[in-house]
Amino acid sequence: LYCKDSNVELEVALRSNLAMALLKIEEYRDALNECSIGIALDTSAPKLWYRRALAHEGMQDWTKAIEDLEECLQLFDASDLSKAQERMKKAAIEARERINQTKSIVTKTKTQHHDVFIQKETVITLLKARCEALKPSLTKKDEAFFLLEWNWWQQWCKTVGLFDGDDNGFILSLLAPGAISLFRSSNLPQNDGGDDDDMDVDVDMELDLGPIDNSRLLISRDTPFTMHWYHADQELAPNLVRGYDYEIIPREVYQALSTWYGETTVPICRRTSSDNILQLYQDSNYGGKSITSLRNMSQVQNQQNRGPLCGACHAPNAKARCKQCLVIYYCNRSCQESHWPYHKHLCSKAAMEKNNNNSRQLRHSVHSRLGRVGLHNLGNTCFMNSALQCLSHATPLTRHFLSQAFLQDLNPHNPLGTRGKLAHAYDQVLRELYMGSSLAMSPTTLKVAIARFAPRFAGCSQHDATEFLAYLLDGLHEDLNRIRKAPYVELPDIDDRSDMSIAGAEAWNGHLRRNDSLVLQTFYGQFKSTCVCPQCNRVSVSFDAFNHVSLEIPQPQTNRFLPILVFGGQNSGPPVRWMIQVRRGCFVTDIRQALSKQCGIPFQRLALCDVYDFNIYEILQDSKNVNAIRTSDVLAAYNVDPYTNTTIHVIITNSCQFSKGNEEKKSPRANEEGNNEDLFGFPLLTSFKASLTCKEVYQHLWEQFHYVEGIRKEWMQICITDNNGKALALFPGESSILPSDSGEKIVNFLGKDCTERFLFCTIQWKMNNGAATSFDKSAFVKVIDHESYIQGIQQELKVRSGVTLDQCFQTFTRPERLDENNMWYCNQCKKHVRALKTMELWRLPNVLVVHLKRFEFKHALRRDKLDTFVDFPLDGLDMSQYCGKSMDNEKSFVQDDTCAMYDLFAVTNHFGRLGFGHYTAFARSWDESGMGRDGWALFDDSSVRREVETNIVTPAAYVLFYRRRAFN
Repeated sequence: LYCKDSNVELEVALRSNLAMALLKIEEYRDALNECSIGIALDTSAPKLWYRRALAHEGMQDWTKAIEDLEECLQLFDASDLSKAQERMKKAAIEARERINQTKSIVTKTKTQHHDVFIQKETVITLLKARCEALKPSLTKKDEAFFLLEWNWWQQWCKTVGLFDGDDNGFILSLLAPGAISLFRSSNLPQNDGGDDDDMDVDVDMELDLGPIDNSRLLISRDTPFTMHWYHADQELAPNLVRGYDYEIIPREVYQALSTWYGETTVPICRRTSSDNILQLYQDSNYGGKSITSLRNMSQVQNQQNRGPLCGACHAPNAKARCKQCLVIYYCNRSCQESHWPYHKHLCSKAAMEKNNNNSRQLRHSVHSRLGRVGLHNLGNTCFMNSALQCLSHATPLTRHFLSQAFLQDLNPHNPLGTRGKLAHAYDQVLRELYMGSSLAMSPTTLKVAIARFAPRFAGCSQHDATEFLAYLLDGLHEDLNRIRKAPYVELPDIDDRSDMSIAGAEAWNGHLRRNDSLVLQTFYGQFKSTCVCPQCNRVSVSFDAFNHVSLEIPQPQTNRFLPILVFGGQNSGPPVRWMIQVRRGCFVTDIRQALSKQCGIPFQRLALCDVYDFNIYEILQDSKNVNAIRTSDVLAAYNVDPYTNTTIHVIITNSCQFSKGNEEKKSPRANEEGNNEDLFGFPLLTSFKASLTCKEVYQHLWEQFHYVEGIRKEWMQICITDNNGKALALFPGESSILPSDSGEKIVNFLGKDCTERFLFCTIQWKMNNGAATSFDKSAFVKVIDHESYIQGIQQELKVRSGVTLDQCFQTFTRPERLDENNMWYCNQCKKHVRALKTMELWRLPNVLVVHLKRFEFKHALRRDKLDTFVDFPLDGLDMSQYCGKSMDNEKSFVQDDTCAMYDLFAVTNHFGRLGFGHYTAFARSWDESGMGRDGWALFDDSSVRREVETNIVTPAAYVLFYRRRAFN
C-alpha cells in the first residue's frame, strides 16, 4: 500500500528490516533481493549496502561482499553519524577485515591444500588401499596409528564432507576399529553491532583449520599437581576419551593431513600389540613385571636421582638455598617465607657455628619429623585428630599448603566456602605438624573455624570421622576453588543408547567448569549411577562427583546367625544353646518357626525373650524386626503353655540369702532399703494351671531346677514380687514368701494381682552357716551346646576372616532394589517407583578414600557396630576390575585405561560403639619416589609411636586412604 503511494523512504526501511530478518534465518538469496530492490530505490542507504554485503558473505561471494562494504563505508564517511550509525560503521569495518581474512584463507586452501573434494577422495583412496592390504583382518601387529585432537578431526570431516553421503558405515569400516562419526559442533557466535537494526547477524562461515594441534592431549605442567606428580617424560594427559578428546588415525591418513596442514606438536604414535590391541598409555600394564619388584626398582631409582629436599614442603630437587645457614634448600621464595618463622632461631645458630655436625643436625631436624606430631584431645575430638593425621599424609595437598601455593587459589568470595578461614586454619595445623618443634599441638584454631561454619561439630560431642572428613574436603575445595564465577551447566539426559565414555567425559567437564582446585584434582572421582524402571524398563544414567566411597561390609548370604538358649521346661535338663540362621529383615515369628523346626518344640509353645542382667528384659513380639536385635543381646526361648485365662505364667529370678542361727537377712528385693543380695543364673519363664495349690506350685517350680547339681529343695524359698522386684505381702502374716505346705489354691492369695495371669517371683536360696561352701552358682548357668551352635560359630569365624576389600567392592557394584523411602522418579511413567539401581566407579581419583560402613542402622536412636574383619591390601590394590570405564574398554580396540594400582598410606581406626568409641590412625609418608622408608606410625591423639606393618590390618579399620601410583 505504501509503495502505491510512492512513500520511498518507508519502503526502503521496510525492505531493510525484512532483509535483516531473512539474514537471521539464513535465507541469504532472498535477503540479497530485498537489499537490491531497496538500493535501486535509494542508493544512499548504508544499512542496505551493509546487509547486502552480509548476504554475499553468506553465499560465499567474498568479492562482492567487500565491494558493498566499501560503498557502505564511503556513505558513512560522507555524513555526520549518530551513535547507532557509528556502531554500524564499526561493525562494517570488522566485517570487512573478517571477509578479507576469510577470502585469503579460502584462496590459500585452494592453492596450497588442494580442493576439499580432492582431500576427501585422497583419504578414501588411502583407506581403501590399507584395507585391501590387510584383508581379511582389520589391523596387523605393530601397525602404527596416530592420535588426532577430536575437534580438529571433527572440523576437517565437516569441511570435506567425509560423512555427508549415504555410505557412512562404509567410511567407518575403513578407519581404525571403533571409529566414531558423532559431531557435536556448536554454531559460531554471531554479532551485528546495529540497533533495531542492531540485530543483524554475521553468517556462518568456514573455519580455518590451521595446522594439527594436539596440545590438548598433552599434560599441562602449569599446575602444582601435574608439575610434581607426573613424570617428566610422560606426554599424554590421563583419562582421555576416544570420540571426545581424540581419534585414532591410520598412519597413511595422518601423513596426508600433516602434509596438507602441517603440525605444531610432536606426533603421538601408538602401535598395535600381538593381539591387535592398541594400548594408549604404554606403561599402564607395568611392562609385565611384578608389582613389588617394579615398585621397589622405581623407588630406588627415583630416590637416587632426586636432588635436595625443600625445607618447607619437602619436595625434591630444591634449587634455592638459605643464604644465612647455607644448609637448607627451598623450591622458591614462598617456601622459604613459609618456613622462616620456624627456621630463623636454628638458622642464626648454625650460621654462627659452621661445622659439618651442626649442618647434619640442622638438616636432620628439618626433614626427620614428616608430620609425626600428636594432636591434643580437646574433648571427644579423637574423630577430628585421626582424620587430620590421615589427611595430612596426603602429600600433594600438604605440599600445596606448606609451600603457600594455596594462597594463589584462595576464593574469599565463594558463597559456598568459608571465606578462606578454613583453609588458613588447616594451613596452621599443617605447618605445626611439619615445621614445629613440639611433640604435640592443639588444633584449636581449626576446631573453632569448623564449628563456626558447621555448628554440628561444635562442643565436645563425639562425631563420625567420615562425616567430618567429607565436610573438611568440601570446605577446602570451595575455599580453594579457582572458578570465580561458576557458569550454569545443563547436562542432557543419558540413557542406555548413549556412548557412556563420552557421556561421562561430558559430565566431568561440566563439573570442571564449576569446580577447579587441587583438592578436586587429588581426591575427587566420578560415580556412574544406573536406574531401571521396573514398569516401563526405562534406563536412566547419571554421573556424579565424589570424594570418598562408602562400602557396605557384606554379610554371608544376607543371613544372620542368632544363638538362642532353649529351656525345655519341667524335668528337661540344662538349657541347650542352638544357632538359628535367618535372613536379615525378617521378624521374630520367623525366628520362632525356624527354632521350632530344629528343636521340635511346637511353635505355639515357644516364648522368645531378651535376657539382661540375670532377668528377662523383654518378651519379644512376633512383629519385631530381627534387625532391631543387637549382636550383644542374649536370647532365650522357653517351653510354656499358650496364654489363656486358666494359665498363669511366672518369671523367675535367682538370689542368695544367708542366715546365722535364727537371724535371717531379708532379701533386698523384698526390702527397699537392703542391698546385700545379687541376682545370678539364668532367669526362667514357666507356666502352670491357675487351679494349683501353693504346695503344687512350689513343687512345680522346684522341678524347673532339676538340672542344677548340688542344691536341695529345703534351700528354696519363693518370694512373690511385682515387676520391679518389690516384695508383695500376699500371704498370712503379711509375708511375701509362698507357703510350701499350704493346700490353699494360689489364686485365693493372689486376688486382683492375678487378673493378667502373670507372676514375678525371686527364688531365695537360703544358706545356713557353712552350707554356702557347697553351693556353686555356676551350676545355674550350665549350658549344653548343640551341634548347630558349633557349626554356626565356625561359619561366623570363617566370615570374620574371609571378608576382603574386594568383596566389599563387589557388593557396592551389585544392583539393588530401592526401598519405599528412596524411590526414583520415572519421567516416562510420571511417578516414583522402586527402581533397580546400580552404582559403579567410573573415574578413579588420585587419592582414593574408602569408608567401611561399620554402623548398621536399626532405628532412629540405635545403630549397631559391625566388628567383621575386613582384609585389605597394603600395596597393589587393583581397582581396574571395579571401574566401569575400564570394564567397558575390555573389548575395545583402544585400551585407554590409566593406572589403577593403589597403595595404602593411612587408616582411621574406630574402637567401641557409635558415640562412645575412640579413634586412632595409622599413617606412613610417601612422595614421587614411592613410600617412605620410615614405615608406619600409630597416632593416638597426642601419642605417636612406630608401628609394625603386620599390625595395620585390624577389625577396627574404618577409613582407608589409598594413593594412585604414577601413570608410568
